[in-house]
Amino acid sequence: MKRLELFEYFDHIICQDDVSPAEQSPPGYFSQGAQPVERPTEEAVVFEDSVNGVTAARRAGIFVVGVPNR
Repeated sequence: MKRLELFEYFDHIICQDDVSPAEQSPPGYFSQGAQPVERPTEEAVVFEDSVNGVTAARRAGIFVVGVPNR
């Protein structure tokens, strides 16, 4: 996000560290992550680097972008 200068295009950014351990099991991880900013999941975008994460975001009904990680 920093390298591509994308931060300015998002109102809120939530990372794993922002979600309590109890909420970190997919797909709840993604839908619970959207709650603190009071936005519906339809307005969210997930950037995910794992196949399991992409699958979980899809199951949560959130648009997901798969970002391969070395």
